Order: sequence, then structure tokens, then C-alpha cells
Amino acid sequence: MAASENHMNKLLPLFAVGALMTFQAEARDNFVTSPTAPYPPGCTSSNNTGVITPTGGRQVYNDSNITLRDAGGGSDANVNLQVFRRGCIDEDRSLMYVRLEPFDFMREVAVPRAFLLRGDTRIPMRLTPEANTFEVDFTGFLLQPGVYEFLVDGAAESRFRPGDPVVTPQEYTGPITLVLQDALDPSNEYTLPLPAWLETIRPPRYPLNGRLSGPWVSAGAERQGFVISFNEFLAEDGVEQQVFFSWYTFDADGEPLWLASSNFYDFNASQVELPLSLLTGGEFLGDQAPTETPVGSALMRTEGCNEITLTYDLEAIGLGSGSLTLERSFALETAGYACRDVQARLDDLGR
Repeated sequence: MAASENHMNKLLPLFAVGALMTFQAEARDNFVTSPTAPYPPGCTSSNNTGVITPTGGRQVYNDSNITLRDAGGGSDANVNLQVFRRGCIDEDRSLMYVRLEPFDFMREVAVPRAFLLRGDTRIPMRLTPEANTFEVDFTGFLLQPGVYEFLVDGAAESRFRPGDPVVTPQEYTGPITLVLQDALDPSNEYTLPLPAWLETIRPPRYPLNGRLSGPWVSAGAERQGFVISFNEFLAEDGVEQQVFFSWYTFDADGEPLWLASSNFYDFNASQVELPLSLLTGGEFLGDQAPTETPVGSALMRTEGCNEITLTYDLEAIGLGSGSLTLERSFALETAGYACRDVQARLDDLGR
């Protein structure tokens, strides 16, 4: 069976909103915001696919061999250290990574401690395998020969106390010094001055992801709007991404109109086609299925964390065609699915 036919067979009835919501996405870019995170949580959705540079969309600051204490008590082990950043779709925002490659046979080294410097103050950071894992810290874990990539993240939420220093997103992306200290030998450390992030290396577009779930509105469309939900289905061949789209508006006679759609999309895609159906004839709090009538189509495309473009064709029911800009219905993002870092959202409120 063709992939498209296979997908169509997996589409749930459009009215089964409850069933769709039970498959709420579990992807790493959907976790809540931590006040210690020095990057926009939604940045993890943008993996620089399509950014073509000699370094694969990375700004590399260090690529050299260092030595770390052998956990078995032998002589120091050789490790290739690479430090780099990847860009976010947001301006002046990036993700900082440390890549370790121990390559001495039968040796183990520990993941080093990480600090960022503010003057003479060392601000402890965590090395984590993924972003938005606010309690995970691989510092001190033993590594055998292989390749390991870690994000430089802020302090664990449970360990953070009011008054503790926090690296701001601006500092994290700007010129700053990274210190890596051997977890088995504190006297052995490496100081790496990092220049500011190159703004030119950025993802071309913000991809579809769970942080865009929630209510949306279009300016000037009074008392009407959209509910958009991004979901994941676990299949034998991996995870499939699906969007549920519901549009609450009015027809040419001013009567309420409910249009809905669902469709699958590829990881890192920034747009998805939506076949629109009109739902009628349902039952209040009953189990009578409404009638679904195909009436048109739409193309939903992300422009950023807080903006979606919807191009629609509803000629079949006399509502014409056109393009709308969708915006979030609140000043801040939907709770639990913030796209931007804390400071950026406070800036919007003038604080």
C-alpha cells in the first residue's frame, strides 16, 4: 500500500477531538519552560535543516584534542573536543553544544563539569543529551570510546534557588567564556572564549511542532477563531506527526460554521495541506456522529513562534479564497508550550 494511502487509513474522524487529544505529543520540544534555560524552548524544533554551510549549519569554535583523567587509574586519555552553536529561528538566539569523542582503547573518561563566566563568577551549567530536559545532568557519567554530543544547559530546576546566577539568553548567544573542568581531576580544565553567534546561520523557517498547539485568531474576525493541535502516533516504523485543525466561523448568511481537518506531516516540515470538511447534524452531548462534507482546502504554514499563514479555498460554499495571518489569542504562549525564553516574553510586556 502506498504511504499516502496508509496515512489516509490512519486518519481519525474529524469530530474525534477527544481521541486526538489523548495522543498529545511527547517530543522533546514540547516540554514546559524552565526559567534557567538560556535558549528558547521551541529552538529545539529548528535543526538547521536547509542551512548549507561548510560546517553543516554549525558555528564551530573549537575542534582539538584534550586529555581527561582515565577512570581506571591509567594515564590520561585522549579526547577530541568540539564546541559549536546551532541557530534558532528567533533573532539573537542559539543552542550551545559540546561534542566529546574519547578514542583511547579500553579507557573511560567522565563527562566534564561546565561553567560559563560572568566576569570572575563561574555559573554552573549542565551537559545534557537533549534540550528541555530540566533535571537531566550527565556531568560525571563515564564514557567509553565513541562520539557523544551534549547541550550546554542551565541549572536543574530543582536545584535552582532565588538569587542564584542565571545565564541570560543574550549572554549565552553573545561573546562568553566556557570552562570545562575534568570531573575526575578538578585541576585539569580548559577555558574556551566564544565569540558571538553568527546571525547569518539560522534555520530558514520555524517548523510545525507541538509548541504551536492551542487557540489562534485572525485580526478583525470577531468571536471566531481556530484550535490547532499537534499530535504524535507511535507506529511500528517510528513516530508519525499529525495536526488537527478546527475553524469556528460563520457562513455567508451569518450562521455558525464549523470546518475541520487532520493530516500527517513530515518532521521539520514548515507547512501542511489541510482538506477542509464542513461538520453538520451532530447531537448535543450525544453519540450521533455529525456529517462530514468536503468543502475546500487550506495550506497552513508557520512564520514563527507566534504567527501562522493560512491560505484557503472555500469557493464550493460561496466563501471565496484568500490568505489569513493567524496570531495567538493571548499575549503569551499557551501554558506548557512556550516557544520563546522567559526574558523575550517579558520584553513583550515591557518588563
